[in-house]
Amino acid sequence: MSLLAAIEKRNPLKIRGLEMQPMLLLVSKLIFLVLVIERYDQKLGSPFIPFIGPLDLFHDSVSYALAIKATFFLGGTLLLLNLKPRMGSVLLGLVLLLHILATRLDFKNHVLLSSMLLMLNGLHIGKGRPTFVYAQFVLIYIGACFNKVLDPDWWTGRFFQNWMESRLNVPAPVELIVSVFPPSLTYAAFGWIAMAMEALIAYFLIVPSKRRAGVWIAACFHFCTFVLSAGNLFGFFIPNLIIGFLVFRPFPRGRVAFCVRGDSGPLPWCMKCLQTLLDWDNATVISKSESGAGSLTLDIGGRRFCGFSALTNGLLQMTGLFWCLFGTFSLVYLFAPYSQILIAVGFAAVAAFFFPYSDAIKYFREKYKSSGS
Repeated sequence: MSLLAAIEKRNPLKIRGLEMQPMLLLVSKLIFLVLVIERYDQKLGSPFIPFIGPLDLFHDSVSYALAIKATFFLGGTLLLLNLKPRMGSVLLGLVLLLHILATRLDFKNHVLLSSMLLMLNGLHIGKGRPTFVYAQFVLIYIGACFNKVLDPDWWTGRFFQNWMESRLNVPAPVELIVSVFPPSLTYAAFGWIAMAMEALIAYFLIVPSKRRAGVWIAACFHFCTFVLSAGNLFGFFIPNLIIGFLVFRPFPRGRVAFCVRGDSGPLPWCMKCLQTLLDWDNATVISKSESGAGSLTLDIGGRRFCGFSALTNGLLQMTGLFWCLFGTFSLVYLFAPYSQILIAVGFAAVAAFFFPYSDAIKYFREKYKSSGS
């Protein structure tokens, strides 16, 4: 292997042609970067009131604290530089799991979610669907739903009301809603909607033919919680959950073929620019034709898309798109004023742009025909 090829293989932005499936590797890398941005390494230390008694032997142990932090960065290095990405992902997951088991006060849902995703991504072998990763998402929503169903305070709205008033100081969106509708009924309705949505998402994620719709419903649901809570990310639960949803859209095997009709106009030039800027793995090929169903077509995984649908589905096969979106949202989160508003507007715009309109129209058209017949 030449020096240039070796350096290119260690590129942190590279996710194809390695021992992990591209989307699983991308998800693990992005989760690690979220942890770094949140400076979670600073929370890693010696055990304090552990769930597992023997870990208390390392209470106030400087060596333990240094070892767990070193392992965290070792795993991140192996993952980011593609040295041993599977091992790195598993190590990171184990570090997070060990930390929340050793420090009872740091046991948070968003840390457990990140730990499980990192471990399951790293443990997945082969080119098949990551069934255990899918199962993790199903368990998240089933567990959340049952947890609420068994708590009377969620049915009456007391839990939601206490959460909003005591912990979040009644965010402006909620304050506006309760000023129009009766507060007790409004808080109860929020609880009922949350339980119904979590049950619906779990069902959709279980059924293979409905998983894509389930991911969109889940993303919209968590976007609404982000808006209602006036920009609360619940630690890093929402970012890592949205990142984790990418595992439901794996990259296809082989190259993605665009076909642009004609040489005139801005479209050929625009597509070439997009390919240069975002296709960092050379996964797409653009050809020209004087005939075709539309000005732009895309062949991918045995399916053909035309027009705007071809553009959006093609962009989702380009590695650079995900890195650019992650970088943009991270910079906004870290440095921009009114970052919560900008993140909400940006997420809504990205979701609206990439929403599968053609598939939704086709689905409802088929439902209408079947009900009409």
